[in-house]
Amino acid sequence: MLELAWQPSWNPDQGTPPDTVVEFSVSPNEPIQNIFNLFFGAHQKYYEKKGVRVSPPLNINRVYDYRQSAVTWVADVPPNTDLLVEVSTDNENWLPIENGDPLPIRGRVGGNVYTRQTFITKDPLASPRLHTFNVNIKGSLTRTIYNPRKVGLIKYREVGIDENGMISEQLIIKGPTLKGILDVVTNPPSGQGYDSLTANAETIMKRYVQNNLITPENPNRKIEQVANAPDGQRGLSLFYQTRYKSLLDELEKLSLTSGLGWFMYLDTANKKWVFDVEEGKDLTSTNTAGNNPVIFSADFDNIKGAQFVNSDLDYKNVAYVAGQGEGAERRVVVVGDAKGLERHELFVDARDIEETDENGDPIPVAEIDERLKSRGLTALAERNREKFFESQILTDGPFKYEKDWNLGDVVTTQVKKWGVTLDARITEVREIYQPSGFQLEVVFGHSMPTLIEKIKQELSNMSIETRR
Repeated sequence: MLELAWQPSWNPDQGTPPDTVVEFSVSPNEPIQNIFNLFFGAHQKYYEKKGVRVSPPLNINRVYDYRQSAVTWVADVPPNTDLLVEVSTDNENWLPIENGDPLPIRGRVGGNVYTRQTFITKDPLASPRLHTFNVNIKGSLTRTIYNPRKVGLIKYREVGIDENGMISEQLIIKGPTLKGILDVVTNPPSGQGYDSLTANAETIMKRYVQNNLITPENPNRKIEQVANAPDGQRGLSLFYQTRYKSLLDELEKLSLTSGLGWFMYLDTANKKWVFDVEEGKDLTSTNTAGNNPVIFSADFDNIKGAQFVNSDLDYKNVAYVAGQGEGAERRVVVVGDAKGLERHELFVDARDIEETDENGDPIPVAEIDERLKSRGLTALAERNREKFFESQILTDGPFKYEKDWNLGDVVTTQVKKWGVTLDARITEVREIYQPSGFQLEVVFGHSMPTLIEKIKQELSNMSIETRR
């Protein structure tokens, strides 16, 4: 929920704005003071019949959809007084609203919102008093201008009251991008233990989105706004199966294994949130695709500060993948052929991979072995060598973000003082918007897994044993 709150610059408990208040006070040394106080009291306020206050413009270019909104206020309106509230998008044409009414700008994108409060009284000793006034936009999407990939779901709103009892001008908004809509659990088709298939990574990813959000068997799981982009059948071919797992986690594993990135974007013309994948470009200094190379180096004045990590602590390059069976009869496939000190082994429990199809017929041994091999490749991708470079990118450098390079591209990074040259994929981009300016923090390569990620890796194997 996004709340845009305008706070008046005068103390609202004064009633009408100060330029419409007439305040009388006389010196106690004057005889007329005693007579005046007898009837009216000292420092008595007299209010004009009408006072008007127009808010500063509320810029809402970063808000996309206005299907749910409300203008609310808390006010005291004594007898013989009235408070009229109006809203406008051009500061010329005004529409009256009642407390709790939505903004009259449904479906509109960008611009400003103005509010006008008119204080009316027939009693010079009384006035309406406005205590709080808020413009709320709830459950909306926000986006940076002209970039349909940068759309977020507002899931958290925080606003406080300062020491003077006024609503703070600082607003904290949190939420995921459109990818957050994919935070669901994969369901296998009816009568089947797993949703499994052998195909290109892109086909598998879009199949799971299709089966769990677009055309799920349970109609209550369907999200009308979600759609798949056409399948380009990109990425390596592999066997994959899922059963009651986090769809986000499954997509991440497939991405790591195949090198494909995935994203969701806003299709305003068709009113859809579209899922798609893409292959990053090779922009390294030695690329043979004819792409202009992108090199991040202090020598080019395009990075500020840097951290380089090269860790083999969790690195594995040989996997023993065990399928069904017991003891000496259990089927085991070895993935990887490193030797000696360069060999780092991993056991993968894959007894969930079936050896018969949904009709009970035996699956060919060669196909079973390929499925076990695919499981091993996925497990090794999660235990790859942790070699990454993290730095702040200077936005005024020669290479422009989203024009010369983007998330998912493979570039060259250099720190000559360390003797480090690394060709790595851009795996993280943090965009920081603040009053001092726009900043970019970038991770090249796969960063070290967090404790949560390591626990998930271990539980992935344990859960197989538990299900059996």
